[in-house]
Amino acid sequence: MSTVAKTARFVWEQMKVNVLAAMEYRVSFLTQVVFMLLNDILLLFFWWVLFQRFDEVAGWQQHDVFLLYAMVAGTFGLASAIFGNTGRLSTIIAEGQLDYYLALPKDVWLNVLISRSSASAIGDFVFAFTLCIFLLGFSVQVLLAVLCMLIAAVLYTALVAMAHSLSFYLGNAEQIASLFSEAIMNFGLYPISIFSLTVRVLFFTVIPVAFISYVPVTLVRNFTWPLFALFLAATVLGVSLSRWVFYAGLRRYESGNLVAPRM
Repeated sequence: MSTVAKTARFVWEQMKVNVLAAMEYRVSFLTQVVFMLLNDILLLFFWWVLFQRFDEVAGWQQHDVFLLYAMVAGTFGLASAIFGNTGRLSTIIAEGQLDYYLALPKDVWLNVLISRSSASAIGDFVFAFTLCIFLLGFSVQVLLAVLCMLIAAVLYTALVAMAHSLSFYLGNAEQIASLFSEAIMNFGLYPISIFSLTVRVLFFTVIPVAFISYVPVTLVRNFTWPLFALFLAATVLGVSLSRWVFYAGLRRYESGNLVAPRM
């Protein structure tokens, strides 16, 4: 079995364990999923109301904006369901809680990120998948949309993990990472054409929002191999940078000498 296949299997098995653990409290699990679905529907309602008065927004019609919303929601849902511990990385580093992961034979960076799942995030993905079927029908485009969400989720996770890894250097970068994460998601929910050229350049480089929202939507609407190759290259670069920042910072890590059972 190749390294990629082994890694994918490891991630899949860990996610199953996390979801089963969350489903131990089924009422709480289902409540979180349902409320996240309702939250997504209410936010989408805002755009529906807007398009009752305007035919398009900066060249984007209702169908395009709804697809954009589905892609971003699905990306966030998959990222939080698979890599649900990313948002705690700053705290884990700052409080010296990495010892448990350092003692395991698996890749530390990956193991930390996938060791927890967000139950409510499954509601985001269910919403996104349902909306894609509503917009695209039962077609191969839906499968392409899910693939793009998964790739974008990996890139989004890598970027947020990189921001959290600054805790190795700054002490606790939780606020910085939270702002960075929210900026990506909030800007990603708007058509990129409403922003100035300077901002668009930033969205393809410094804050690569375009690869989380605009590029996946464009691929689903009009797939081209060069753009897909650029999408994959940006993801590989993002993951490589994130891992480099994490492992470079790990040399500065100071153990908290915590002894605690992990359930």
